[in-house]
Amino acid sequence: MITVTGAASSFGFQIIKELIGRGVSAGEIIAVSHDVPVLGGSIDDVKKLGVQVRDADLTQPAGLADIFAGTTQLMLVPFSGDETFEPVTDATLLRNRNALDATRAAGASWVGYVSGLGAQDVNADIFAAHRATEDLIRASWGSNFTFLRSGLQAERYASLKFVGGLDDQKIFSIEGDGEVSAVARFDLAVAAAEVVVGDGHAGAAFELAGEPFTVADFASILSDVSGETIQVEDLAEDDYRQLLTNIGTEDVEATLAVELAARDNRLRSDSKDLRTLIGRAPLTVPQALADFLGQIAGANE
Repeated sequence: MITVTGAASSFGFQIIKELIGRGVSAGEIIAVSHDVPVLGGSIDDVKKLGVQVRDADLTQPAGLADIFAGTTQLMLVPFSGDETFEPVTDATLLRNRNALDATRAAGASWVGYVSGLGAQDVNADIFAAHRATEDLIRASWGSNFTFLRSGLQAERYASLKFVGGLDDQKIFSIEGDGEVSAVARFDLAVAAAEVVVGDGHAGAAFELAGEPFTVADFASILSDVSGETIQVEDLAEDDYRQLLTNIGTEDVEATLAVELAARDNRLRSDSKDLRTLIGRAPLTVPQALADFLGQIAGANE
């Protein structure tokens, strides 16, 4: 059985759709729904695919043996870092550890993990929980793993960068001219399905990067779609910290650290691993954000 965590997210849902599209029987897939709020997805959509849906509180080890029973392959999708703009936190590491313990007890032979770009080197500080999770997997599965070290998801980047709304016609940033190699959620799901069912990926760690762009590039794309002139307003760190606080960011300092990493080009990569895995050029930023940009265009008609 192939188990996919984070199934209620739009990303987890897309992975499951890709697996079925590649010939995996729905009856051979376990979809684990986390004990976290759903962002951009619905567990009802997952149920319609005909897979086994199991609800889990990954913060509580008791009961997880039943949730992961029968698992032979696990695609571990962490909540933070892939459905939010924030890096993974200690709470997410706890969920990862509990899921891995239950998966090991089930006798699974392979684990795939959606990690962060440069998690073992240049971004080891901001993605510490990703790094720790990778280490846990290596310790238990030897070389029977595959890591997808993904750049920031383009869709989530977009939704959180435009906190000012169209009425303000501004994007607030501390990124400067830093480039981000964001990845389309769809492309990442295709890559995840490939490492599950494809051959020759065991023991590999892929650095997945899309088309590099700056926050100014993003503003230009928004301007073209909306018909408005969208400007970037550079803020001092303290002012941006206050903005993050005002919009209810859960971990302000961790999020700020990611923004500063973007400023320093640490979230940029020239890696071609994504192209290799999905067998084509990654989606461009406008393509990746088609739905998001369409909503903006519709709001201004």
